[in-house]
Amino acid sequence: MKKTFETPYDYHAILQLLVAKGKEMFHPGYDIADIDRAPILRLITYFLQDESLADHLGIDLYKGLIITGPVGCGKTAIMRIIRSLLPPNKRFPIRSCREISLEFMREGYMVISRYSKQCLDPYSGTPRPSCFDDLGLEPDVHYFGNSMNVMAEILFHRYDLFMEEHMLTYLTTNMNGEELEARYGNRLRSRLRQMCNLIAFSPDSKDKRC
Repeated sequence: MKKTFETPYDYHAILQLLVAKGKEMFHPGYDIADIDRAPILRLITYFLQDESLADHLGIDLYKGLIITGPVGCGKTAIMRIIRSLLPPNKRFPIRSCREISLEFMREGYMVISRYSKQCLDPYSGTPRPSCFDDLGLEPDVHYFGNSMNVMAEILFHRYDLFMEEHMLTYLTTNMNGEELEARYGNRLRSRLRQMCNLIAFSPDSKDKRC
């Protein structure tokens, strides 16, 4: 017998709201393709903190997110739409990993702190979520003769803050797990599994930017 799940939310109406907001923010032709509905419904479940459906879908509401999918499938767009619909005190910044690496080249190690320890509210100490876009596309950078991957350093720091303070991290990437491990090593990949839910768009999802 098929189990049914009760939820107080109208997911069909929420999908329509996301499409309407996408038309307003990006293009009158914005839409959510059938192939993309499953991962987007998982994102809605997560941000609604819908415990009954999250448990059914295997989503850990205590963790952050790593959103994977092919180039142009709409990962960044849907995160921008969802962010815009959250209450102001819940809206997270979205920063390009490439831009962060370039910041490091200009400003040095203070950038590591900016995207880790400084994401704790200075008054309450409450951790603030951040979204890092296009993980894996950023270059390794050189600073005073040292080569390093800035995002790896930031994510290691945020992992510690996740364990100590429950700091949430949201990531978008075109890479799969094996590619992330080749880029950043098994140690960071293991920590990403601990701190993030994986939400994957289909490899067959179309490039919306064409």
